[in-house]
Amino acid sequence: PPSNHSATAKVAVCDHDECKETSKARKCTESCATGTLDCGQTCYDPNPTTASMDDWKCLCPPPSTGAQVGGPVMHCEHDECTEHNATCTAAGQTCVDKNLQTLNDWECVCVAPGSGSATARPARCLLDECQVQGCATCANT
Repeated sequence: PPSNHSATAKVAVCDHDECKETSKARKCTESCATGTLDCGQTCYDPNPTTASMDDWKCLCPPPSTGAQVGGPVMHCEHDECTEHNATCTAAGQTCVDKNLQTLNDWECVCVAPGSGSATARPARCLLDECQVQGCATCANT
């Protein structure tokens, strides 16, 4: 393609965005299973010049994360606690997302000495007062 750069007594470095090549961009956009986090990837060329070839990559769509040089990301990841952490912390709990490739599975987990967890909402924490007090003969009633 035509270039807008030139050089004297050396090789010219020309603009060349590899993502403008239809076959490469298509690899990012067409390789997903419907309804998965892997859909909607975009092509990105971090150095769009002829001096840097084969560095194009597919990027996962926000808020998911992941990148793969030369082809689609096989498993985009999304930490749901980045969005839902406040729900848990407002209840004095911790947010945990054990599987970054599955949606709607984040949990609020009670902090010690409480115990319990709940999916996609604050947990109902249980507190064993005998355990907290260290009573050998105490019984909860």
